[in-house]
Amino acid sequence: MQPELYTEAIYGVPSLFVGVGLGYIVGGMKSLKSSDRLLLGLASSTIGGLSIVLALTAFLPFSSSGVILSILAFGGGFIFGAGTHWDAPAKPKSKSHIIYEPEDDDEFDREIEKVFEPDNQ
Repeated sequence: MQPELYTEAIYGVPSLFVGVGLGYIVGGMKSLKSSDRLLLGLASSTIGGLSIVLALTAFLPFSSSGVILSILAFGGGFIFGAGTHWDAPAKPKSKSHIIYEPEDDDEFDREIEKVFEPDNQ
């Protein structure tokens, strides 16, 4: 039973390291929303864990518990890597709003000129 335990642990080690690396990269992407990062983490954990197991089956015996361990290790590494390098998503720039009131034509013209100045864009 012991040699099988070590074989399954070997599936988890590379998955953990690759998950940490990918999580570190994705955690620092300000252009992605938090929900996009979560979905990317779930998808990459499944695909990455399976691909590492498939790559290692040429050298090690295949087992279903090794696949589960690899996926969980990849996911745990992703969470750790993303948590250590997490940047808040970029906030969108607020847009200017102009309210037109017919009795304030001069004020309205000044507001339009102010919005279209090069400094405001």
